[in-house]
Amino acid sequence: MAELTQEQQAEVDRFGIFDGLGQVEAVQMEAARIGYPIERVRLRLAPMPEQGLHKTPEQMVDDLEWAKHAAGLVALSLKESSELVRDARRRWARAHALALRASTGKSSEQREADALLATEDEQLALDIAEVALEYAKGLARAVEQTGTMTQTQASMVREQMRLAGTGRES
Repeated sequence: MAELTQEQQAEVDRFGIFDGLGQVEAVQMEAARIGYPIERVRLRLAPMPEQGLHKTPEQMVDDLEWAKHAAGLVALSLKESSELVRDARRRWARAHALALRASTGKSSEQREADALLATEDEQLALDIAEVALEYAKGLARAVEQTGTMTQTQASMVREQMRLAGTGRES
């Protein structure tokens, strides 16, 4: 087996990838690793609604606690997704610059076209990383909205309990 350069070893250490795994596959694996905890968050945030289901105060407290936990998971996923995008962008920029320098095209348009063709894998890896980041951002907004909605529901239940038995309408 060939020796890895320091840069290759840093990528192996960063992504936990195995020798022989391509850049696109490495980014896909890392995006999946980052996405696994937030996929659990998504499934908890978006259960299929049941007709006539009423939440108990205990369920609302549980939902608020869970939203707090989910916010921490999503924050970590946002950080890791941002790092993945940054790393993929740097690798693409480096590969693009090297491809431009190595191109034998006569015009700048031809050299740019050669560089784009030569860096398709890096661009795909960057696209995958950006999708992972956008997904994490969307889920972060959903977690925030879920916490807000649960607090509103809890306030309504608290008010109903306060008025219960007084003969007044809410």
